[in-house]
Amino acid sequence: MRNHAATDYSRRPAPKPSAGFSLIELMVAMVILLIGLLSMASLVLGGVAASMQAKDLAIANQLAREAMEGVFTARISGNLTFDQLRSDLDGGIFDHNYLPINVTGPDGLTNTVPYSRQPVLQYIDPGKNGIYETPPISDLMPYATTAINPMGDDVIITFDRFQRQIEITNYPGDSNLRRVTINVRFTTNNLTSVVSTSTVISSI
Repeated sequence: MRNHAATDYSRRPAPKPSAGFSLIELMVAMVILLIGLLSMASLVLGGVAASMQAKDLAIANQLAREAMEGVFTARISGNLTFDQLRSDLDGGIFDHNYLPINVTGPDGLTNTVPYSRQPVLQYIDPGKNGIYETPPISDLMPYATTAINPMGDDVIITFDRFQRQIEITNYPGDSNLRRVTINVRFTTNNLTSVVSTSTVISSI
């Protein structure tokens, strides 16, 4: 009967104990997590900035249309003659400079001498509850309507970031036509933009 040599288990390497994360691995993971969080924050801030830019762009377009409609309404109603429809540099009534957004005067025109004497345009946002001159439903005390704060949580919003300009030039080749261009300049997050609308108006 053949004798088998006993197996020497003492020469087998002992199993290594399960190792945890090293300090370097942990630091790398934290850096990756931090980069992800910063990227997410950048996306959120970019979305907020884009939303503000879109809102200001809509306001600027409306302000440009308002000025253009005022010119046409005054011209059609006879309150504005064709000779008056000029820049102040050419003897007309419209200031060629960028002016603040003021309340439109009785004649419905903007960027004229009477317009420049009007107060700055503003509107009131009703606040959290959507009701004017009332405190918010869920937070009465800080916004309570008092003598100190008579408007409750209402917020007065002005258009101090917007300016408007009216340019009027002779139309090439036809003395009975003039080109009217409305420019609205506004600043959002330190970025200045300009919205323009232009059309031709006739002496007839």
